[in-house]
Amino acid sequence: RHPYWCFLRYAHFVTWNQFIADYFKAHPGSFRETHVVGCLWSEHIRPDREAASPVIAPPLPVTENETFILAAFDTTYSRNGICSYEEGIVFAEHALHLVEEIPDLCILFKEKKAREIHGAFDPDRGRRLTDLYECMSRHPRIRFFSRESDSSELIGISDASVSFPFTSTTFEAQSANRPAVWHDPMGYYRKTPYAQCSGIMTHGY
Repeated sequence: RHPYWCFLRYAHFVTWNQFIADYFKAHPGSFRETHVVGCLWSEHIRPDREAASPVIAPPLPVTENETFILAAFDTTYSRNGICSYEEGIVFAEHALHLVEEIPDLCILFKEKKAREIHGAFDPDRGRRLTDLYECMSRHPRIRFFSRESDSSELIGISDASVSFPFTSTTFEAQSANRPAVWHDPMGYYRKTPYAQCSGIMTHGY
């Protein structure tokens, strides 16, 4: 009955795969019934590159070759939590390096949290991340989107997606049969179960 586990005491639990169901069943609270239904969010992904123009403003530059659009999703960073601001900074730096290295690449970068909270969460590294985002937002081939933006729409108009481990957008894209990976910027997640699946995680730049 500890409050940390109270969310495991519902009558029904709906989840996307058996691995997650088994994980929660191993906890002391657990659920009376578990329903594995797949990834419901993926049903909202509709591939439609023609619909990109009203979403992306100003329009992305057109290169001689076909422009490749990558949707990128960060996560919730904190000072003492699972995902550190140091990782978030490196994740963003990798996105910036990638778009500078590949001239036909455009990145749609969706922030999970309101930008102004980073300074409160971590006055030093949070501010560094905010400054980096400001720098990236001035790049002609990077567009930033707030937490109010529709992730499914961004995935749908992109050629591929990348997110910080283990942000759900990668799983959503894969469930809709769209190319997507988790990017482990500092190599901290090499021993996780998803890292054992070939082709769905990258480690380091």
